[in-house]
Amino acid sequence: MGKIQVVQDIAREIFVKEYLRRGVPCLFKSQFRHLPALKKWMVASDKSSDGQATTAPAASLNLRYFMKLIDGNGRDPFVDVETGRFNPNAPQPAPDNFTPPTQTVIQQTDFTRTEVPLSLFLKLHSAEAGQVPEQFRNIYLAQTPLLETLPALKDDFVPRPVYLPVETEKHVYGCSAWIGRKTFTPRHFDPNENLYVMVAGRKRVTLWKPEYDTKDTETSDMEKLNKNRKRGILGNRNFGEPKAGEAAYDSCILEPGDGLFIPERWWHEVESIGDDVSASVNWWFREPTEKR
Repeated sequence: MGKIQVVQDIAREIFVKEYLRRGVPCLFKSQFRHLPALKKWMVASDKSSDGQATTAPAASLNLRYFMKLIDGNGRDPFVDVETGRFNPNAPQPAPDNFTPPTQTVIQQTDFTRTEVPLSLFLKLHSAEAGQVPEQFRNIYLAQTPLLETLPALKDDFVPRPVYLPVETEKHVYGCSAWIGRKTFTPRHFDPNENLYVMVAGRKRVTLWKPEYDTKDTETSDMEKLNKNRKRGILGNRNFGEPKAGEAAYDSCILEPGDGLFIPERWWHEVESIGDDVSASVNWWFREPTEKR
């Protein structure tokens, strides 16, 4: 086992040298508390998700704010949402012709994925959960390019996280939003670096260090890997899932304003804490190769 290092206000050059290039995860504690999204996306409620009064205000989506952006957009876009939950106990590989942004298992029980108007999703998550029909309470907007679907939301992440590559359009390969109640993303790995920023609620992220299976790998490639001159030279076939019962590397809890750097191909599992709405945004990217 290892330990996720907590960092604060470190320079980008230090992050690239000590964490990104070495493939080491790190937690940016309160580093992104300045982002406008933290204030604009959510509103406080004086009731908990079960409808009972509470001294600690719960959070729900700011429907008025989002609807204003939708009206300004001129259309109500459809977004992908998930219901149900993956079954992590009976994994099976994805089909050969299935190429999602992340590698994961797709064995499921009651899991479904469908499209709904963005306004409908927002309304279901802006009301207190006790007022939402049971079958709609845990609809999850997951791995959705919300900032592209509703471009005005990009302003809520300005200034953009300094730890992303300078040439964003060239080296950032995707940006997704993750919004819902009682959310769960099963263990998987991403083929690119991942910066995961918490906007609202709390989530527990568990990491497993990748195991390298070097079979069918060219000797020249292994020499490069051993010298750490270039990460990412191994294919997805070289990264097996952690063995059953294998202890995790570490886990951490993300709160609003926190960010987690997850190196490429590190296995991770994400689950929200509590019954209220949680929201997060992540960027998949790759740092340009150093010139030699």
